[in-house]
Amino acid sequence: MSINVQSYAKTGNVATEAGVNGNDRSMEAGITALENSLLRADFFRLMAICFDEPGENTMKDVAILCCDIERFKKSGRYNLRISQDKLVEATVQTDWQEALVIYHALFTTDVVVSPFEGAYHRSDKGNVIGDIAGFYTAFGLVSRQYSGPPDLISKELGFISWLSLKEAYALDTGMDAELEITRKAVKAFVKDHVARWVPLFADKILLSTDHPWYRAAAEQLKAVLSFTVEEMCIENVHPLQFPAATGEPDQVSCPAAGTCAVE
Repeated sequence: MSINVQSYAKTGNVATEAGVNGNDRSMEAGITALENSLLRADFFRLMAICFDEPGENTMKDVAILCCDIERFKKSGRYNLRISQDKLVEATVQTDWQEALVIYHALFTTDVVVSPFEGAYHRSDKGNVIGDIAGFYTAFGLVSRQYSGPPDLISKELGFISWLSLKEAYALDTGMDAELEITRKAVKAFVKDHVARWVPLFADKILLSTDHPWYRAAAEQLKAVLSFTVEEMCIENVHPLQFPAATGEPDQVSCPAAGTCAVE
């Protein structure tokens, strides 16, 4: 991790209540910088819930977040409606206990699809996991929720959501130095971790199950990640690909290539 985040480990509260005050830097289609950070936070929280172990409130929480995201989408700035609508439809039709069965079939019983980033790195797994843990520690995430393996998909996605809320808080309170540090952290974590292995994770789900809810969630995950890379103009992303004949992961171009000078 190349950024200095130690000086901004616990600045401010995680402000889910951060309001739009009209003083933010303007973005495309009338979306303020603050709204953009909050939208990204909602997207990644939604995805973290989808790929966490389902509970009795999972479908309700997904539906609520989808409704919250919908009000931002009306601006016309975001082109995620198709995948989002599929997820909403599948959520209405899926019982959480049904989703729980599929969850275990995919991720725990036979581990058809590994939900851990380290499983996708054959040569530097230790360094990868250590870097992830370093991000969490630097921002003071030592609670029970972040105990255990740091490279679990729901933890990584939740971390991006949490950082995006801190970004929104810094914007809303005029904390420019903290804002810069947090944005650098988001971009670094997406580039070095989430954008590298999550597209492959989603593709493996699409190849491994016909269940509408998990397929819709995987498609939405890919769309959210592609949007984030483009929105934050994250360059030189090298996603992992299915293992080549040598057994080593290959690399492909970024899914947002051509829209952000990504190589």
